[in-house]
Amino acid sequence: RGPPQQQHQMREQLIETIDLLSRRTIDRVSKLDSRGVSNCLWALAILTPAPSLPELLPVLVARAEVKMGGGAPQAISLIMWSLATLRWKPGETLLAIVAMSAQVSARRFNPKAIANLLWAYDQFKVAPSPSLLSALSRQAGLIA
Repeated sequence: RGPPQQQHQMREQLIETIDLLSRRTIDRVSKLDSRGVSNCLWALAILTPAPSLPELLPVLVARAEVKMGGGAPQAISLIMWSLATLRWKPGETLLAIVAMSAQVSARRFNPKAIANLLWAYDQFKVAPSPSLLSALSRQAGLIA
Protein backbone atom coordinates (compact mmCIF):
# COMPACT_ATOMS: atom_id res chain seq x y z
CA ARG A 1 0.00 0.00 0.00
CA GLY A 2 1.04 3.54 -0.47
CA PRO A 3 -0.37 6.96 -1.16
CA PRO A 4 -3.52 7.05 -3.32
CA GLN A 5 -1.58 8.34 -6.34
CA GLN A 6 0.89 5.44 -6.12
CA GLN A 7 -1.98 2.96 -5.76
CA HIS A 8 -3.63 4.44 -8.83
CA GLN A 9 -0.40 4.10 -10.84
CA MET A 10 0.01 0.50 -9.74
CA ARG A 11 -3.59 -0.27 -10.71
CA GLU A 12 -3.05 1.30 -14.14
CA GLN A 13 0.12 -0.77 -14.63
CA LEU A 14 -1.76 -3.91 -13.62
CA ILE A 15 -4.53 -3.17 -16.11
CA GLU A 16 -1.97 -2.55 -18.87
CA THR A 17 -0.16 -5.81 -18.06
CA ILE A 18 -3.38 -7.83 -18.02
CA ASP A 19 -4.42 -6.23 -21.30
CA LEU A 20 -1.06 -7.10 -22.90
CA LEU A 21 -1.32 -10.70 -21.68
CA SER A 22 -4.91 -10.88 -22.92
CA ARG A 23 -3.91 -9.76 -26.40
CA ARG A 24 -1.05 -12.26 -26.50
CA THR A 25 -3.45 -14.97 -25.38
CA ILE A 26 -5.74 -14.15 -28.32
CA ASP A 27 -2.78 -14.69 -30.66
CA ARG A 28 -1.86 -18.03 -29.03
CA VAL A 29 -5.25 -19.44 -28.08
CA SER A 30 -4.92 -22.36 -30.51
CA LYS A 31 -2.17 -23.78 -28.28
CA LEU A 32 -4.38 -23.94 -25.16
CA ASP A 33 -5.90 -27.15 -23.84
CA SER A 34 -8.94 -27.15 -21.53
CA ARG A 35 -6.74 -26.55 -18.49
CA GLY A 36 -5.07 -23.57 -20.19
CA VAL A 37 -8.46 -22.13 -21.09
CA SER A 38 -9.72 -22.62 -17.53
CA ASN A 39 -6.61 -20.98 -16.07
CA CYS A 40 -6.96 -17.95 -18.38
CA LEU A 41 -10.64 -17.56 -17.57
CA TRP A 42 -9.97 -17.92 -13.83
CA ALA A 43 -7.30 -15.20 -13.98
CA LEU A 44 -9.66 -12.89 -15.84
CA ALA A 45 -12.40 -13.58 -13.30
CA ILE A 46 -10.29 -12.69 -10.27
CA LEU A 47 -8.14 -9.87 -11.67
CA THR A 48 -9.02 -6.37 -12.71
CA PRO A 49 -10.84 -6.54 -16.05
CA ALA A 50 -8.68 -5.77 -19.04
CA PRO A 51 -9.84 -3.44 -21.82
CA SER A 52 -9.45 -6.40 -24.22
CA LEU A 53 -11.87 -8.57 -22.19
CA PRO A 54 -14.72 -8.27 -24.74
CA GLU A 55 -12.35 -9.55 -27.45
CA LEU A 56 -10.76 -12.29 -25.36
CA LEU A 57 -13.82 -13.94 -23.83
CA PRO A 58 -15.42 -15.12 -27.09
CA VAL A 59 -12.04 -16.49 -28.24
CA LEU A 60 -11.56 -18.44 -25.00
CA VAL A 61 -15.14 -19.71 -25.03
CA ALA A 62 -14.72 -20.92 -28.61
CA ARG A 63 -11.51 -22.71 -27.59
CA ALA A 64 -13.28 -24.26 -24.60
CA GLU A 65 -15.91 -25.65 -26.97
CA VAL A 66 -13.15 -27.35 -28.98
CA LYS A 67 -11.10 -28.66 -26.04
CA MET A 68 -13.73 -29.42 -23.38
CA GLY A 69 -14.46 -32.99 -24.44
CA GLY A 70 -12.63 -35.31 -22.09
CA GLY A 71 -11.45 -32.36 -20.02
CA ALA A 72 -10.60 -32.69 -16.37
CA PRO A 73 -13.48 -32.06 -13.97
CA GLN A 74 -11.60 -29.17 -12.38
CA ALA A 75 -11.14 -27.52 -15.79
CA ILE A 76 -14.82 -28.00 -16.64
CA SER A 77 -16.05 -26.54 -13.37
CA LEU A 78 -13.49 -23.72 -13.39
CA ILE A 79 -14.46 -22.64 -16.89
CA MET A 80 -18.10 -22.47 -15.84
CA TRP A 81 -17.30 -20.77 -12.50
CA SER A 82 -15.15 -18.18 -14.26
CA LEU A 83 -17.80 -17.41 -16.87
CA ALA A 84 -20.43 -17.05 -14.14
CA THR A 85 -18.15 -14.78 -12.14
CA LEU A 86 -17.60 -12.67 -15.26
CA ARG A 87 -21.39 -12.71 -15.86
CA TRP A 88 -20.86 -14.21 -19.32
CA LYS A 89 -23.61 -16.70 -20.03
CA PRO A 90 -22.35 -19.44 -22.34
CA GLY A 91 -24.27 -20.34 -25.45
CA GLU A 92 -26.13 -23.57 -26.03
CA THR A 93 -23.12 -25.21 -27.68
CA LEU A 94 -20.83 -24.79 -24.68
CA LEU A 95 -23.60 -25.73 -22.24
CA ALA A 96 -24.22 -28.96 -24.17
CA ILE A 97 -20.51 -29.79 -24.29
CA VAL A 98 -20.14 -29.07 -20.56
CA ALA A 99 -23.12 -31.25 -19.71
CA MET A 100 -21.80 -34.15 -21.78
CA SER A 101 -18.21 -33.84 -20.54
CA ALA A 102 -19.23 -33.42 -16.91
CA GLN A 103 -21.59 -36.36 -17.04
CA VAL A 104 -18.92 -38.61 -18.56
CA SER A 105 -16.34 -37.59 -15.96
CA ALA A 106 -18.68 -37.13 -12.95
CA ARG A 107 -16.94 -39.93 -11.02
CA ARG A 108 -13.77 -37.81 -10.93
CA PHE A 109 -15.43 -34.63 -9.62
CA ASN A 110 -14.41 -33.54 -6.13
CA PRO A 111 -16.78 -31.59 -3.85
CA LYS A 112 -15.39 -28.20 -4.90
CA ALA A 113 -15.77 -28.97 -8.62
CA ILE A 114 -19.36 -30.14 -8.06
CA ALA A 115 -20.19 -27.02 -6.06
CA ASN A 116 -18.56 -24.67 -8.58
CA LEU A 117 -20.33 -26.28 -11.51
CA LEU A 118 -23.76 -26.24 -9.88
CA TRP A 119 -23.22 -22.65 -8.66
CA ALA A 120 -22.42 -21.60 -12.23
CA TYR A 121 -25.58 -23.24 -13.57
CA ASP A 122 -27.55 -21.38 -10.91
CA GLN A 123 -25.93 -18.06 -11.86
CA PHE A 124 -26.82 -18.65 -15.50
CA LYS A 125 -30.41 -19.48 -14.51
CA VAL A 126 -30.04 -22.74 -16.41
CA ALA A 127 -30.96 -26.11 -14.96
CA PRO A 128 -28.46 -28.92 -15.48
CA SER A 129 -29.89 -31.88 -17.35
CA PRO A 130 -31.49 -34.52 -15.14
CA SER A 131 -28.82 -37.05 -16.16
CA LEU A 132 -25.99 -34.66 -15.23
CA LEU A 133 -27.63 -33.78 -11.94
CA SER A 134 -28.10 -37.47 -11.19
CA ALA A 135 -24.45 -38.27 -11.98
CA LEU A 136 -23.18 -35.40 -9.82
CA SER A 137 -25.57 -36.34 -7.00
CA ARG A 138 -24.31 -39.94 -7.06
CA GLN A 139 -20.72 -38.70 -6.93
CA ALA A 140 -21.50 -36.29 -4.09
CA GLY A 141 -23.04 -39.19 -2.15
CA LEU A 142 -19.93 -41.30 -2.68
CA ILE A 143 -17.54 -38.63 -1.46
CA ALA A 144 -19.67 -37.28 1.40
